[in-house]
Amino acid sequence: MSLIEMAVGFIIFCSGIHEAFVQRRLTRDGRRVRGLVVRHDSRSIPGGSSASFAVVEFVDAWGVPHTFHSRSSGIGKLPVGGELPVRYSPAEPDVARIDRTGKNFLKVGFILFGGVWLFLVGFFVYSGIWTGSGTPHGR
Repeated sequence: MSLIEMAVGFIIFCSGIHEAFVQRRLTRDGRRVRGLVVRHDSRSIPGGSSASFAVVEFVDAWGVPHTFHSRSSGIGKLPVGGELPVRYSPAEPDVARIDRTGKNFLKVGFILFGGVWLFLVGFFVYSGIWTGSGTPHGR
């Protein structure tokens, strides 16, 4: 089980690194436009439950409409018909994110921290440093 935790932690960490690079590229080279929440889609998430993700539409500098799924869930904060800032890559308009700098930074940090934490737990269990059984008996 600990090898699986290490692998999943590594994958989560790598996805956080990828998202950090995407966010940096969009901040540096992206264009900011207004987007519109057009609907919500439900997706299954680990643990057997589901979450709703906003589907956002925006128009690029050439007047071409594009649609993308928000990377975070939540209907209340992103109601259908609501406007929000979007940042997209002019070279690849399909690469777009909701432009909330502070929240994007926290989200990437949370993903990176979670990946490292899960990897380290798996590593410590695998190496025998942490058995997860609490304090040793007989002391």
